[in-house]
Amino acid sequence: MPKGSRKKPRENRRANQLLWSGAFLFAVILGYVAYIYFGVKPEPLRDVFQLLEGQGYTQNISLSGHFRPGNIVQIAEAGSEGKERELLTPLVVAWAQNCFPGREAQISEFSLPQLEGSSSGSLSIGSELLTKRLARLRIESTAVANYNLKFNNVRILAFAKGDLSGSFSEECVRKLRELIESGDKVEWFRIVMEAVVADEMLMEINWKGDATADVKQFVTEKTGKALSQPPALQLGAEAQSKPDVRVAVDDAKKTVLSAKGLVIIAYRARPIQAKTVTSP
Repeated sequence: MPKGSRKKPRENRRANQLLWSGAFLFAVILGYVAYIYFGVKPEPLRDVFQLLEGQGYTQNISLSGHFRPGNIVQIAEAGSEGKERELLTPLVVAWAQNCFPGREAQISEFSLPQLEGSSSGSLSIGSELLTKRLARLRIESTAVANYNLKFNNVRILAFAKGDLSGSFSEECVRKLRELIESGDKVEWFRIVMEAVVADEMLMEINWKGDATADVKQFVTEKTGKALSQPPALQLGAEAQSKPDVRVAVDDAKKTVLSAKGLVIIAYRARPIQAKTVTSP
């Protein structure tokens, strides 16, 4: 048999082997893609506010600095026909520095084990959760592909119960007593004991490819105004000021707005004991 006739079947077998190996590899890749897209369901949205509420926190809808630890807030008032009415947003009736002079809340690390990616450093919230929980920061524009809000330097400021027990200043007791004598009830007042706070909000807006400069400017300015709404109450200061909002990043693909100032994300409060304001 000629040498060339032996070599040709061997080459054919090698070509068939390579063909079957390629087909097998392609089938594996195709099966993996199908598994990812059709067999694996994405994790449900984790609502960080819901997780906080499960741990006894109250969401601070306005993201204002009004609910720093040590502040006295009012959660209800007299309504029509003598009925009590719960306040949608509690009112600050006394500031921490006036009620507990010289006392400072302690800082501790913030983390939510149930929330993947949470840490003591930052906390990110996607557009779906923003729409659900912080509708004021919702962005409505066909030029926006997606957006998210990030809180930086997230931590917990807290007083232990024993830190404030029996430490009310005379000025604070007098003010609360006057309110009660005028018709308010002691049950309506709470002491903020703990708060989840941040020093900066970063709103990242990712643009679609056909977004025009005019539309980008309009959305950016509108978002900046929304971020500047909550008043920032600096630690140890009674004066209020708006957060400092600036454009941190601005390019063809995205714009990032930075709003610096104390932001309180959620807080815990406990009732005031009646003896605090009834004792002589």
